[in-house]
Amino acid sequence: MIFHKPYSYWSVVTSLLGIAFLGLTYVIAPDIPQGFTLFVINILVISAAVFILIGVLSSIAAIVNKEPGIKKYLGIFIPSTIILYIVLVPLIMGLLFGINNNP
Repeated sequence: MIFHKPYSYWSVVTSLLGIAFLGLTYVIAPDIPQGFTLFVINILVISAAVFILIGVLSSIAAIVNKEPGIKKYLGIFIPSTIILYIVLVPLIMGLLFGINNNP
């Protein structure tokens, strides 16, 4: 059965689903979202956050149960890289623009 998979499997699957839903919000979002589109984008963002949270929690459960392999770490690694990307890109861009303005 599909529901008898280890926690590490579910951590990867749910984290990837969360990333897919988060990416889908950028694909369908117009410049100024209004009406039903705004509702759909909100649902996608909330479901992405829930799937990523489930992925992190199932990854922690896989680590606690000492499952073999590296799949158990992907549920934590994938959201961490997204958070680092969101934090570091504006910081690096600001630093580079600051360096460029001061010859």
